[in-house]
Amino acid sequence: MLAEILGKFLETFGYPHSGLAHDGGEALLFLEEHPEVRLIFTDLEMPNVDGREFIRHYREKGGTAKIVLMSGTFTPEDHLAILAKEANANAALPKPFLPHTVFDALTVAGVSPKMFN
Repeated sequence: MLAEILGKFLETFGYPHSGLAHDGGEALLFLEEHPEVRLIFTDLEMPNVDGREFIRHYREKGGTAKIVLMSGTFTPEDHLAILAKEANANAALPKPFLPHTVFDALTVAGVSPKMFN
């Protein structure tokens, strides 16, 4: 549900929403079929393949999309940012989040709607 809301929110501001996966394994399969994806939001804790493992596999396969790692279990925010960096993500987004924290994460990741035109 949160993923769908985030997708609709991002579409409103010019970011395309191309898919949704329920775990890291499903996401890896989706990305093999859609290598054009340039922005990924992933949760740290997912069933089957967690966020760190997903990022590791994605990067090992040559994936270059910007990745925002989300989590509602890490506090304070700086711990999540360190974890995201160690996991080879481009930014961290603590949950629950507000619109301005999503935009902050996109800025840190170096993403803007212009890169999708």
